Amino acid sequence: MSAQDDSRLDRILDRLDAIDHKLAALEHLSGLAGLSGLADQAPGFAAMVTDIADEKATAVEERGIDIAARTAAALALAERLTEPAVVEALNGFMDMAAQGKGFAAMLTDILDENAIGLADEGVDVTEGVARGTRAALKLGTMLGDREVDALHTLMTSEVLAPEAVEVVSAAAQALVECQFVERKRIGLFGLMRAMREPDIQRSLDFLLGVARRFGKALEAGGPSAAVIRTQAQTGTS
Repeated sequence: MSAQDDSRLDRILDRLDAIDHKLAALEHLSGLAGLSGLADQAPGFAAMVTDIADEKATAVEERGIDIAARTAAALALAERLTEPAVVEALNGFMDMAAQGKGFAAMLTDILDENAIGLADEGVDVTEGVARGTRAALKLGTMLGDREVDALHTLMTSEVLAPEAVEVVSAAAQALVECQFVERKRIGLFGLMRAMREPDIQRSLDFLLGVARRFGKALEAGGPSAAVIRTQAQTGTS
């Protein structure tokens, strides 16, 4: 290519660059004109939004709702919810909730296994749950504050201790067996003869021990059965 051709090509490229700059300038001016148009429309758009907000606010106030009070309460709630301690507690709760799904699934599996086991034993689980629910509801309607306090005292006392239940069970068994034994009249000499029997002597010794300890408890203002049991185990009177 000759030097003359090179010079002609350079002039063409310079003209193309000039045209490109002019097009960029025109595009910029067009964009500014568009923004100017939007700016001109902004007051009308803002007025329309304001009218809509006023209309909604009026409708809400007609329903007896104090918008200012609600807004203040919402801001106060947002302030409390964003406190570091509250955020930490909420995060902990969310972590527990995420873990709760796995725990619930495990608990469901355990209940299913137990239900299957009971069903294999011939237990109607559905009927049992229904009856248990009805019984709990009936018991709940029957118990007042006084009964609840008495039940709490009973549950926390020694009445249901294994040792006490064992003694009551033995006494109940003796009472039932006596119903099937022929009874006959026993006089004074028969009673004296019976007192020589080892079983009678053990029963009398037990009753005398109960009477002795119960009398001490009454005199001392009713110490707990645990204290009396400790005294009996250590052999103190």
